[in-house]
Amino acid sequence: MPRALLVDADEARLGWTAALIRDNPGWRTTVAVLAETEGEAVFHRASNPDEDGLIPAATLASLWQGLRPAGQDTRSTTRLDVLLDQTGLGDLDSDEAVWVVIDCLPALPILRGAGAHPADWSLVRARVLLAPFASLVNDASLEALTNYLEPFGFRCISVCQGNHPALGEAIFTRDWRAVLAPENRRLRRHSEALQGQVQELSQALTVSPPQEEGLTPGEDADRLTRERDDQTARAVALEGQLAQVAAQAREDADRLTRERDDQTARAVALEGQLAQVAAQAREDADRLTRERDDQTARAVALEGQLAQVAAQAREDADRLTRERDDQTARAVALEGQLAQVAAQAREDADRLTRERDDQTARAVALEGQLAQVAAQAREDADRLTRERDDQTARAVALEGQLAQVAAQAREDADRLTRERDDQTARAEDRQAQVQRLEDRLAEQQAAFQEQEHRQILLQEEMTKVEGQIDLIKDVLLREPSL
Repeated sequence: MPRALLVDADEARLGWTAALIRDNPGWRTTVAVLAETEGEAVFHRASNPDEDGLIPAATLASLWQGLRPAGQDTRSTTRLDVLLDQTGLGDLDSDEAVWVVIDCLPALPILRGAGAHPADWSLVRARVLLAPFASLVNDASLEALTNYLEPFGFRCISVCQGNHPALGEAIFTRDWRAVLAPENRRLRRHSEALQGQVQELSQALTVSPPQEEGLTPGEDADRLTRERDDQTARAVALEGQLAQVAAQAREDADRLTRERDDQTARAVALEGQLAQVAAQAREDADRLTRERDDQTARAVALEGQLAQVAAQAREDADRLTRERDDQTARAVALEGQLAQVAAQAREDADRLTRERDDQTARAVALEGQLAQVAAQAREDADRLTRERDDQTARAVALEGQLAQVAAQAREDADRLTRERDDQTARAEDRQAQVQRLEDRLAEQQAAFQEQEHRQILLQEEMTKVEGQIDLIKDVLLREPSL
């Protein structure tokens, strides 16, 4: 099948066509709601997606008792002939065999929306309603589709019952004898007309006009000679026309013969396809019959299981009734225990209230102690802060003195270096002075380091005090009543 157009109202239900589209470049899919007219319509969704469409699920519930509505929305509708033009498949009818499969209810509005296209189709397979239902529209019935397709030359050749006795699939094919009958009648009329023209020309050549009265034999001979010449010229002209008509007739006959042979070959091919379709339809009917029998057997089995389930349900109901009575008695006993527990809870509440008051008084006392500790901690912190500031000022003064000593030492070193070459004897004395200065500088540096150590110890004591304060806070915050 070189070309095909697959249409569905739900894009998700076209997922199975992906592999087919890859393998067949001439195949296409589209999402659309087909109807008889362009516009909008309410699209109904059902608990079984196979029954989604323009018929409400509540209406189809007369066929499928378990079917439930699953929602609805307004969608745009389009005609089949418009869709064929939009998808670039308006010339699909030029193919040798065009098969149309409509797997939804109702099928008649879709066929009406196809316009004149059914005249070029070869086969129509549609889902139909086999039994009348007051709640369903007439457009879904087999009779309605048959009445609509017969003027296009279709006849129903097979009806297969579906998984419901009231639903099935009908196959319609073109009756090629009826389709070719008007063309055959036209060819016969054309042939008879050509034969009539030939007979008229033959009669015109054989009939001689009668002799006119009052003419002498010589005048009559001259007249006859002229008439003969005119008849001869006319006969020559008619023979030419006859030859042209005969040639045209032969061409028309040859063309019509070829067309007849093509139509015959096409009819033979379609009859073969029809036989295959009929065989497939019979196989489908047999399969569906077997499935129906299996469903019937399954229904009988389910009925047996249902009876067992009902008996089990009654037993469960009796057991649950007994358990309910036991639970009621247990509830009465629990109510007595609950009263005892409530009394005990009230006693516990009173005891806990007294303990809470004791904890509150204890917390107030601890808060007073905490205030004293915090005041003492602040005093210690202020004292330590003053000592730290004094140590810092003293360290700054020592740093100034050290800087002066270092500067003086550098000046002395420079001066001694200049005088070293000139005053070798005095060098040893100056070296001793330098040594003393360096010792003094070392002493001052040691004093400074001791001052820094004391300052570090002071900082550690402040950290310990702060830790003690945080510890006291944590102890107070951990009291249950605070």
